[in-house]
Amino acid sequence: MLPTPQARDHHGAQLPEQRRAGGHQVNLNDVARGLAENWQRDGWGRYEPAIRRWEAVIGRAAPFPAQRGRSGRFRISAEFTEWCQGLPAGWVAGIPGLPYAARIRALGNGVVPAQAAAALRLLIQIAAAPSAPSPADLTWPHEKSVDTAGPGRKASQACTPAAPGARGRPAPSAAARAPQSQADGQFAATLAQRSGGRKAARAPSRDAPGSRPAPAGSRGTRGCR
Repeated sequence: MLPTPQARDHHGAQLPEQRRAGGHQVNLNDVARGLAENWQRDGWGRYEPAIRRWEAVIGRAAPFPAQRGRSGRFRISAEFTEWCQGLPAGWVAGIPGLPYAARIRALGNGVVPAQAAAALRLLIQIAAAPSAPSPADLTWPHEKSVDTAGPGRKASQACTPAAPGARGRPAPSAAARAPQSQADGQFAATLAQRSGGRKAARAPSRDAPGSRPAPAGSRGTRGCR
């Protein structure tokens, strides 16, 4: 596949092998220069299948990929960049008085109309669905934590499998909730019973055998005078 057009493609191009030797990524400007310099021998070279596929998609033949700059070296042409973006011929390259660098920047900062149209169609389909997606629908399965099943329980044990085509997080089944609810109730009752017994043991009645009467004038608070 061809590299994506970029706004900085108007800068000096290098041959692809020189760019790779320097440890940098080859851009479309480099590819265009390499194709132009070896055009008589290789034509589109390794990019021939990609060029032919895109020609069939947009219904227009690919223009020559490069033009000569002021120094005489090849650089990517605005017409080829325009073609790579799937724009009509002359959409940007045919604007009178627009400098070369401005044309390349405008094309590199643009989007491919076919891709934008596909994204809009997908959004329209989602908006027209019977039930609009919720934030939970956008959660990947591995991001679902145990809080979907409740504290202290594993989601794999407490959640029923989602029906085919169902959206969102699976809800805990009634069978999974019942044992936990009973256990919570028994624990609360036991805790209340023990707590009540401790309070009764710490606060004996005044009439109970062996209890000492409080001294006269005492407030009943230890350490106070």
